[in-house]
Amino acid sequence: MIKLLQVNGLLHLFETIGGHSKHQELQYRLEVQDGKLTWFHRNSLGNTLFSVVTDSPVLIPNIWTHILVTYTVVTGTAQIFINGELKKEDVKDAGVPLSTDWDQYT
Repeated sequence: MIKLLQVNGLLHLFETIGGHSKHQELQYRLEVQDGKLTWFHRNSLGNTLFSVVTDSPVLIPNIWTHILVTYTVVTGTAQIFINGELKKEDVKDAGVPLSTDWDQYT
């Protein structure tokens, strides 16, 4: 659950950088920009596995909202759920595992 006082601009909710990766860029990222939610992952080789952005704003200031993001490696499916409702889904290459290198920055 999240309750933001404002949703304008860019708000980082969660992000990681791995210390053993071949790059020093963000790997996992969950952020809000002007009310839209982004769920993103780049693996330790620097390849983007998914980047899912809701089509319209899903967060409203001062309202409690349940956010759930998923990735299913078997199907390559990344999803964003808001208050239990699927808001956005993206399917990429199946079988590509997520990075487990979180040790530099979370």
